[in-house]
Amino acid sequence: MNFRNFLKKQALAPSTIDVYCRINRLIPNKEIEWLEREIQSRKPLSTLMVRRSVVKFRLMMKGYSEEEAISLLPKTKGIKPKMRDGLTNRQLKRYEEICNQTREPFRTILLLLYLTGFRINELCTLKINQIKQTGDRYMIELVGKGGKHRTIPLSNKAQRILHRYMNIYQPTKWLFEGRKDYIKPSSVRNHTLRIQKEYPELSKISPHVLRHTFATNLHKKDVSPLTIQMLMGHSDLKTTQRYIHPSIDDLIKGIDKL
Repeated sequence: MNFRNFLKKQALAPSTIDVYCRINRLIPNKEIEWLEREIQSRKPLSTLMVRRSVVKFRLMMKGYSEEEAISLLPKTKGIKPKMRDGLTNRQLKRYEEICNQTREPFRTILLLLYLTGFRINELCTLKINQIKQTGDRYMIELVGKGGKHRTIPLSNKAQRILHRYMNIYQPTKWLFEGRKDYIKPSSVRNHTLRIQKEYPELSKISPHVLRHTFATNLHKKDVSPLTIQMLMGHSDLKTTQRYIHPSIDDLIKGIDKL
C-alpha cells in the first residue's frame, strides 16, 4: 500500500493528505534521524509538528501501533510562531485593484481568501455541493484540519464575488476547476509570490497573511474572539488570539481613551 492510500484509511482531509504526501517525498528511509535533524535546525514549531505527524504515519505503515510510533518520536522543540500583521486599509485597497486585473479563477480565489478567512486548501478543494443557500445567504460547509466540520456564512461582498464567478463559469464539481480536478494551492501561492515581487508595498503578502487580515478586520469591528474562532476553524482560542493582535493605530486609539 502506498503512503497516500494509507493516509486515506486514517480518515484525513484530502488537503491534509496532499500536504503530508508532499513532505513524505522529502524524507529518507531513516525518518527518525531526519526528524531529529529537522528539530535541531530550529524550524517553526508548527512546521515541525506537521513533519512529526508524517513520520508517525510512516512508522505506522511499517507495522507500529500509533502508541508505539509516538513513543519513538523525539520531543519537538521549535520556534514559536511569529506575529503576522494583516494588510492595512491602504494595502488592502491596492491588493483588490491587483486582484481585479488577474485572470480567473485566481481573481476570485485571491479575493475570497481575505473575505472568508478560509485556509488555502479549504478554498481550493471546495466542491459545488458544499455551497448551500439559506434564503439570500450562501453557507459554506467546510472540512478543516483534523477532519473537523464547520458551516460558515459568507459576507455580502463575498457572496457577490462568488455569485458572479459561478454565473459566468458555471462549475460542475469543483468550484475552482483545474486541468485534472481542482486548482492547486501551489498555483495560488505562485500568484501571491508574483504580487510580492512586482509590488513592494505588498512584499509580505501570502495566503496566510490574508487569513490574518480577515481575523484582524473582524476584531476591529468588535466581533467577539469566540465568533472569530468559530469562523477561522480553530480548536483553541489561544490560536485565534495570534491572529487578532492590535496594530499601532489600534494601540494609539486605545491609549487615547484614557
